Amino acid sequence: CRVAAQPGVVDGHRHHRGGGGGRGERRDARDGLGVEPPGRDGAESAEDARQAAEEINRFYCYFGAWFKNERPVSQGLIAPLSDAEIASHPFYTPEAMLRDNVIATADDAIARIKTYQDMGYDEYSLWIDSGMSFERKRASLERFINDVMPAFA
Repeated sequence: CRVAAQPGVVDGHRHHRGGGGGRGERRDARDGLGVEPPGRDGAESAEDARQAAEEINRFYCYFGAWFKNERPVSQGLIAPLSDAEIASHPFYTPEAMLRDNVIATADDAIARIKTYQDMGYDEYSLWIDSGMSFERKRASLERFINDVMPAFA
């Protein structure tokens, strides 16, 4: 399995070769396997993972509102969402983010990614552009490189 950290890729992607269609076909399964700092693929703790899930929740709520043109945009900034609006979105709750994304300590991230490897996926992309601070993104990337990637060398 080749694990590649590629900041800027929307969510993590598992790439599967073979099976299904043509010979050597590559399938890109986008199901929210992103790696978020420090919660995705390298949280320092369960509390850190929860904070990352809340940050990605807020990011996706704003992105969805922008994408669906639900709020006015002025000088490149979308009008604020209320905490109640963010909390009410059923797809982006912190619980859904923890369930549907690899937001975990390094050991748990390794275990989760290995299940995808067992399914035949041979690449994993990292996405860390989620509205978190630069420091949190950097710390997550460092943990991913130092603590997760070696498990797939």
